Amino acid sequence: MTDLLAGLPGVLVMQDDILVCGESIPTHDKRLLNVLDKLHEAGLRVRLNKCAFRVSSVVFLGFRIDAEGVHPVKEKVDAIRNFPPPRDKAQLQSFLGLVNFYDRFFPDKATRFEPLYRLLDSAAPWIWDEEHDAAVNYVKKILLSDQVLDYYDPKKPLCIAVDASDYGISAILAHIYPDCSERPITCASRTLTPTERRYDTFNKEACALLFGITKFHKYIYGRENLTIYTDHKPLVGFFKPGAPTPENASPRLIRWSLIMETYDYKIIHRPGRKNGNADALSRLPLPHTHHDTGQEIAGIHLLELSSGTPVVHTEIAAATAVDPILRTVHEAVFLDRWPTPLPAALKPYHNVKAELTTLDSILLRGERVPAVLQQRILDSLHAEHHGITKMKAVAYSYIWWPGLHSHILAYVKTCPTCRETLNTPRCEYKSWPTPTNHWQRVHVDYCSYEGQDYLVIVDAWSR
Repeated sequence: MTDLLAGLPGVLVMQDDILVCGESIPTHDKRLLNVLDKLHEAGLRVRLNKCAFRVSSVVFLGFRIDAEGVHPVKEKVDAIRNFPPPRDKAQLQSFLGLVNFYDRFFPDKATRFEPLYRLLDSAAPWIWDEEHDAAVNYVKKILLSDQVLDYYDPKKPLCIAVDASDYGISAILAHIYPDCSERPITCASRTLTPTERRYDTFNKEACALLFGITKFHKYIYGRENLTIYTDHKPLVGFFKPGAPTPENASPRLIRWSLIMETYDYKIIHRPGRKNGNADALSRLPLPHTHHDTGQEIAGIHLLELSSGTPVVHTEIAAATAVDPILRTVHEAVFLDRWPTPLPAALKPYHNVKAELTTLDSILLRGERVPAVLQQRILDSLHAEHHGITKMKAVAYSYIWWPGLHSHILAYVKTCPTCRETLNTPRCEYKSWPTPTNHWQRVHVDYCSYEGQDYLVIVDAWSR
C-alpha cells in the first residue's frame, strides 16, 4: 500500500490505514480522487463503513489529529488517567516506582511526594488524606502532558515494557531516545481473569507479554527495531527469537510462541527495580471488561478424551493434594520459588522446571500429567501385554513421572504372562539333507507370468 500511494501529496499511509488531508475542500477532494483512482487501478476496494470523509478531526495511529495539532486520545491514557489511589504500602511502593522511572519529568519530586514517602515509614499508620490525593493527581497531570507523552514516529526505535502481578498485567509502549531515556506513547493494563489468576508466575508474565504485543499490534507489526523489556528472566530464554520451543511446552505457550514468531523483536531482561513503570500499572490495573470464558480447553485433559481411561483429572488433583512431594513441586512452580537447599526428591522436577506448569491443583509437564496413581496407570498400559517399546510410546504421550522408563522396564520383566512368552524356546533352523539320487526330494510351487499360470517342479538333486 505504501508503494502504491507513494508520491501523492497530502496522503499518509501506515499499513492498511490511509489519511488524506488538504488545506481546502477542493484540494482535499482532488487528492481523495487520486487515491481512489490508484486503488481502482490496482484492483483494490475499500469498505464504505470504515471510511470517513470531510471530517475536521480523525483518530490515526492512536492520536486525534485536527487543525490545532496532534492530541492523545482518551483510551490511550486511560490506564494512567483512571489509576486508582494505592490502598496499602505495597501498592504505594509500586506507584512510586512509576514516579521514579520518569523522575526526570518531576523536577520538584522531593517536595511534591514527601507525604507519600512519609507513609512508607515502618512506624507510620496508613492514613490516606487530601495531600496524598493531591500528589497522585499531580503525577497523573505530568504523565498525561506533552512533557512526557510522545508522538508515534515510525523512524524512532520502539520498546514495550511488560509486567504481571498476582492480579493484573500491564504494558507500556515507548520511544527510545539517543540518551537511553524513554517517553511513553501509550499504555494499557487490565486485571487478570479468574482463570488467569490461577496461572503460575511464568504464564502470568507470558500473558502480560502477549497482552502488550496484541494491544499495540498496529504500532509494532513489521517494525525491525522493537525491544521488549521484562523483569522475569525465564521469559527471555523461552521467547528469544530463533530459540526452539521445548517439545514439552504446554499448548498455551506453544500457541503464544507461534504468535510471537510473526514479530521482529529482541527481548531483554530488566530488573524489577528498573521496570517500575510497567510494574506500577500491573499492581493497580484497570478492571477487566471482557466476560471470563472459564478455563482454556487446550489439550490439558487428554486422559479424559477417551473412554475407559485409568484415571481422571479429579483423581489426579486429589492425589496430588495429599502427596508431599508433588504438593511442594506444585507450590514451587506456581510461585516460581523453589526451596533452597533443594531436597534430593525435588531434583528430577527441578531439572525440567521450564516445562512444568499448573492447572488448578494439577501439575503438568506439557500436555502430560505427572502421575500419582502410578500402579493403576501401569496396569492399564500393560493390559494387552504390549512390549517395552509400545508401552513407552503410549505412556510418553500422556503421562510422566521421574523414573517412568525404569518402572515400565521392571513391570514388563516381572509380568508372569510376558515371562512365559519370553522364555519359550525357539525352534532351531535345520537345513534340508542333501539328496543322493534323482527324485529323492522334489519342490513344487506355482506362479503366474505374463498372463500364464505355471506349475513349477524342481528336483532337489539335479538343481
